[in-house]
Amino acid sequence: MCSLCVLLNLAYAHLSLNYLLISLGHFKLWKLGFEHRDPSLGNLMVDPVTRRGVLNDWDLSYCSQLPQSAQPHGERTGTIPFMAVDLLCNSNWRGRKPRLYRHDLEGLIWILPWVFIQYEDSVFKEAKLKNWRTGDYSECGAAKKEMLEEPNMHEPMVSWKVQWPLAEVLLEWLQNECATRQLAYSETAHLTYSWIYRCFQFDTVLNAFTRLERTNPEFG
Repeated sequence: MCSLCVLLNLAYAHLSLNYLLISLGHFKLWKLGFEHRDPSLGNLMVDPVTRRGVLNDWDLSYCSQLPQSAQPHGERTGTIPFMAVDLLCNSNWRGRKPRLYRHDLEGLIWILPWVFIQYEDSVFKEAKLKNWRTGDYSECGAAKKEMLEEPNMHEPMVSWKVQWPLAEVLLEWLQNECATRQLAYSETAHLTYSWIYRCFQFDTVLNAFTRLERTNPEFG
């Protein structure tokens, strides 16, 4: 059995395709009751033989099929730069915020601007999103909200310009999803993961690949 490699380091040109495959696999596992709860750049891996993406590090994940006594205790999972804005709050840090599918999906989305804006190929070059990399979760949340309001406030690095449309589409979708949720939100009713995924899969991903194909035939 071969060792997994960090996706970004092995073949950065194929990050977008493997990223979408990982997102699909993550959704299917969530429906089966396996909740990762900590999607981050460091957890996006790839099998060097098959060159297929893998979401790694399930040690602190939640499995609905196990009894509560067998679940991880005392751990608030999440990596601040990639956490959903909704989780960057006191109630989550006190363990009072239920974890939903949309939180993980949003975490996956934040990975792309983090890479495209700060990395040249697979090498970290410039800390343009330094307000995300902080122990102050409220500061990170404010910076992410600002990006949703102005998604083009930062230019992608040269090597990621071709794949930047994918991030643009997902950020636009996330902005619309947040607005829809605010209109429909109550403590007892929230948008279900199936509704979110239907929109994400059949609309967002299709638009994203269409834009990539227009700018780079290799993605066709």
